[in-house]
Amino acid sequence: MITIRELREAKKVKAGKGNMHIDIDPSVIPDKFVGPKWMGQMEKKHGMMIRYRKDSYVISGQKKGIVSFVTTELDWNERDIKDMWPELLESSMKSRVGASKRVHHSELVKDMNQIDLLDYMMKNSKFAKAVAKAGFSRKDIYFDDNELVFGDKTVASFKNNDKVSDMMAKVK
Repeated sequence: MITIRELREAKKVKAGKGNMHIDIDPSVIPDKFVGPKWMGQMEKKHGMMIRYRKDSYVISGQKKGIVSFVTTELDWNERDIKDMWPELLESSMKSRVGASKRVHHSELVKDMNQIDLLDYMMKNSKFAKAVAKAGFSRKDIYFDDNELVFGDKTVASFKNNDKVSDMMAKVK
């Protein structure tokens, strides 16, 4: 049964949202917590899966279940978790959405963040094929004023009223 101390400790550490898996060295698991019976009890109690693979335990499931397990059963604190798996404390959606603005094909090229725009364009299969056919990669593509450049070759120019879809259509 969970003690009041365990509940307080678990509440102090706030898990991120989403799913994840972590690898834990068997040496950090106390001897009393070994075997299939223990793994089944922990899976039920914390809502996650524990599997022994080669030289480690693989723990997978919702981040809140994993954080609950490592804080209550292994007595880890927030600092331990941040040092080893900071992603456990981060929301997966926040890290994806916060990193870049969404791009829509109907937006004007002149109004866009160029890095976000290039990332969006590289997700388009026709554009990505054109880049590969020209012998370049994402790191070789950039904007120079109102021109799209692959390496040292200008492949398209845009006007102030051109949309993202117009720019992508110009690249062949």
